[in-house]
Amino acid sequence: MSWMISNLENKSVTETETWVKDGETIKHEIGWRWAKWRAEVRPDLSTYDEVKGCDPYDEFAAELDTTDDSCWEEWYYPSSWGTKEIEAFEELWQDQWHDAPLVLGFSEEDTVRWVTGPLGIEEITDDEEDVEPQCYT
Repeated sequence: MSWMISNLENKSVTETETWVKDGETIKHEIGWRWAKWRAEVRPDLSTYDEVKGCDPYDEFAAELDTTDDSCWEEWYYPSSWGTKEIEAFEELWQDQWHDAPLVLGFSEEDTVRWVTGPLGIEEITDDEEDVEPQCYT
């Protein structure tokens, strides 16, 4: 038996990937309408702050199960980059996707998935345990 945690408010989940190199940072943020996390122990929501939100992995030891319907994307580039560097990176991203920062010598630092607003909890029975995690864009 496990537990599925989900956001109950539309557009309340963000995923932020961070890469670093020589004191410079690239961040990529995607907003999701919906997401679900799977926890082995029933999450205690009594201390969860809906306004502040949390990373369900850290807060509830929950693994991401699905994301659904990305609704925005934002890039944050090093302040030293000009239009030329940004355009070159965006072209590289189209060709290499997540390898683009690595090709430029950046190291992946972290990926954080953050949720705000009310959360729902659903018990998952043994019959539902074999469902493959999915990610929808």
